[in-house]
Amino acid sequence: MATAELGGELVYAVSNNATTPAMRRLAKSLGYHRINGAEYPVPGLQTDAEQILMNAIEDGTLAGRGAIAASRPACTERRQNCRARAADFPDMQFFDQPRIAPWDR
Repeated sequence: MATAELGGELVYAVSNNATTPAMRRLAKSLGYHRINGAEYPVPGLQTDAEQILMNAIEDGTLAGRGAIAASRPACTERRQNCRARAADFPDMQFFDQPRIAPWDR
């Protein structure tokens, strides 16, 4: 999952469109609306939540200024390269979560 504040708008996306009714209700109650990945297909299997949000920025649906926060470490060039793609948006900050083993928390 990735959440974002882009151009004053609160949005979220989920990887591979995997969501639940409870997740959608909670997001709505917090003022977020969903960016559905199926509406922003891009060649190259850009299905990670943060990629879906970047696809929506590129097509003009979302403003390219603000911040995106991913709930996990950003993928590298070995996968979809979310971290490098985020650098293509100079007016957007990108935050991700480091992977920490449970015993190191």
